[in-house]
Amino acid sequence: MSVYYPVCLDVCGKRCLVVGGGEVAARKLSALVEAGADVLLVSPDVCDSIVRRKEITVIRRPWEEHDLDGAFLVVVATNDRALNSAVVAVARRKRVLCNVVDDAGSSDFIVPASVRRGALIVSISTSGNLPALARAIREEIERAYGEEYADYLDLIAHMRQDIINSVPDEHVRRELFGRLADRRFIAMLREKGKEATRRELEKLVREAAS
Repeated sequence: MSVYYPVCLDVCGKRCLVVGGGEVAARKLSALVEAGADVLLVSPDVCDSIVRRKEITVIRRPWEEHDLDGAFLVVVATNDRALNSAVVAVARRKRVLCNVVDDAGSSDFIVPASVRRGALIVSISTSGNLPALARAIREEIERAYGEEYADYLDLIAHMRQDIINSVPDEHVRRELFGRLADRRFIAMLREKGKEATRRELEKLVREAAS
């Protein structure tokens, strides 16, 4: 059994190839698009949910080796094992990261079940042993972490540089960021809204700066 190294990849603006045109491929490309990838999908047959996507490039034909030229990674989402193996072989030769859906043994990486709330990403993996358990845990996390976490991290993102500039002492700044992680601010945002929370955060920063 593989021991995986957990990592978040920056695919923004990078060419990511998807081979396959079914519903599984549609789900996989959605995550890539959300992360800002430049997605090229190659398949002779394409489902309706992919046809409706305007932010990707779709080529309706069988996969060809040169489709991997310049790709950062490839996701193979077909039920043709011979085709899957062929894509993997070329990807390895061209040093392109490869994921074969439902075949962790042939993949360079697996895609964990994830919950995204803006900048917050929580990923769960069973290392391919029981994906259904990962999905069940993901559903628990979805219920526990609402969209208010996205709003709160958006507030912090806009304040972060001001905090760094106004609190030059590294020890004090580290302590401040620790205080900002208190979930009472999440509750405040949920109950009182973004502006009230912003004012409370700015007050805390002023106190730290002084």
